[in-house]
Amino acid sequence: AQDLKEGLPEYFTRNFHFQTDGYLSEASARRYDHQVEILFTGAAGAMRRQILPILKNAANPQGHWLEVACGAGSATRAVLETFPKTKVTALDISGPYLKVAQEKLKKYPRVDFTQSNAAQLDFKDETFDVVYSVYLLHELPRKEREKVLHEAYRVLKPGGLLLIADSLQINDEPELNWALERFPKIYHEPFYKDYLNDNLEALLSKVSNQTA
Repeated sequence: AQDLKEGLPEYFTRNFHFQTDGYLSEASARRYDHQVEILFTGAAGAMRRQILPILKNAANPQGHWLEVACGAGSATRAVLETFPKTKVTALDISGPYLKVAQEKLKKYPRVDFTQSNAAQLDFKDETFDVVYSVYLLHELPRKEREKVLHEAYRVLKPGGLLLIADSLQINDEPELNWALERFPKIYHEPFYKDYLNDNLEALLSKVSNQTA
């Protein structure tokens, strides 16, 4: 696992969710979907698929889309199944997770895979019609969160769609605040507490203005 850590940001090389090897082994990648389905009592897939109606209503279905942090490819599969004319570039920082995603999605010709840090994308400005991520922001330290959003805006075409699916935050649903505060303690989410209190609306406004 040490070789896999070379060149990666320090925050990413730690353990997440009590997973053996964190995000740095194929064994972890192959367990991941099963683990989160248990964690969310069978609702993890449905949670990811919440992006589909928004994409259907607001996105160019024949465009080129970028998925940031595709992981083992579960949300990617849902997008490819739903939008048969869309070209998808699926990006993740973890080589082992990308390898598993490629295996799972090898029957789909309209997707390519790239290993990259979402905070330092290699793509040119205004490349993609859609940039989307599913449950990424709460996994990032605050500074990385801002960098990732800045890069997402940078590579998005004018008039394109940026779609972020993630956890509720404090006071989105006040009656659930207790559960949100308890979650990182039980499931070892190292950056979740910071995410809960981050002002995402202000952050998105800031980075969109910077890239305008």
